[in-house]
Amino acid sequence: MSLIEDVKSGKKQILTEFESKEILKEYDIPVPDGGLATSKEEAIEIAEDIGYPVVMKVMSPDILHKSDAGIIGLDVKDEEEIKEKWDELMDNANEYEPDANILGILINPMIDQGKEVIIGINKDPQFGPVVMFGLGGIFVEILEDVSFRVAPIDEEEAEEMIAFIRKIVADKYPEAAEELRIQYGGSVKPYNVDKFMKQENIDGALVGGASLNAEDFAGVIRNF
Repeated sequence: MSLIEDVKSGKKQILTEFESKEILKEYDIPVPDGGLATSKEEAIEIAEDIGYPVVMKVMSPDILHKSDAGIIGLDVKDEEEIKEKWDELMDNANEYEPDANILGILINPMIDQGKEVIIGINKDPQFGPVVMFGLGGIFVEILEDVSFRVAPIDEEEAEEMIAFIRKIVADKYPEAAEELRIQYGGSVKPYNVDKFMKQENIDGALVGGASLNAEDFAGVIRNF
């Protein structure tokens, strides 16, 4: 895949969400329908093809924190909203980073189910490839709680990483655990954030909008 080769050669240092999802597809990990639009007309065509409501996100390797830049549009319901949101997001992007290379706007269906997680990979100078896993959103941005393993890992180790994060949330941050209980129902216990994942693995979890389970997770790392 030319995209992967560009990264390996150093030609490309940062991948956008759209490019990252293209790589996930190469590992047969399902990602939401949609596409990258370079015009309002193309955005409307994609939205009508996948169905409303949709999410709109400006794609630029020069703007990494999309929420801070105000370049995400949620729950866009029709053609008129797409046109309005397109102008708003582009204006925000240009104001936030005037010289940004804007590739277009990613159009995906609005997904309101699943649990957001983050997975990262880094080549440590001493240990080699290291994988990181954590809950997405405020849990990684504010609480900064993640688990690490040296790659490659198997499915059992992937499950251990998930269990470790559950314990941290329940033990170290009772207020966060209470928030989970309020949002998702059930009791919150170490290694068993009841109903949070709904299952003992991360089936149905969202990784940048992609559906992922523990076996997929381990498979990606195994091939890293």
